[in-house]
Amino acid sequence: MRKETIGMLFHIISIICGIWFLLTGWIWVYGVAAFISYPISFIGLLFWGLGCKFRSANTQSIPILYFVGLVISLLSILFYK
Repeated sequence: MRKETIGMLFHIISIICGIWFLLTGWIWVYGVAAFISYPISFIGLLFWGLGCKFRSANTQSIPILYFVGLVISLLSILFYK
């Protein structure tokens, strides 16, 4: 496989993990987000970093996705009772 294809595959996996983090990061009942959401986000960021090594395309939307998920998660834990 070409380096561009490998990088694109890593970025797609990272986007899937970011969407998972965005959808599940607000669930703080019994600390579910800490065990289900955050590990997947770290794995997704690892794939994003690896994808940046293989692909030279501008991928600023992926970290924005993770940042929005983090903000939603932190806001939800502040409002959790």
